[in-house]
Amino acid sequence: MTPPKVEFPKERKVTARFTAEEVERLAREARRRGTPLSSLVRDLVVSAIGEIRSKLEEKR
Repeated sequence: MTPPKVEFPKERKVTARFTAEEVERLAREARRRGTPLSSLVRDLVVSAIGEIRSKLEEKR
């Protein structure tokens, strides 16, 4: 039996893999901003989603 499909995006996990260089670059930027690394990554993801959404809406 397969588990039910989750309809709530907050409950769907996404895995991202970064190279050591990418992690160091993100960590430097987080330190520069004075924010935790996880907050920086979250902000970048939300920003990217917003840009993608805008581009998709423009195409309609």
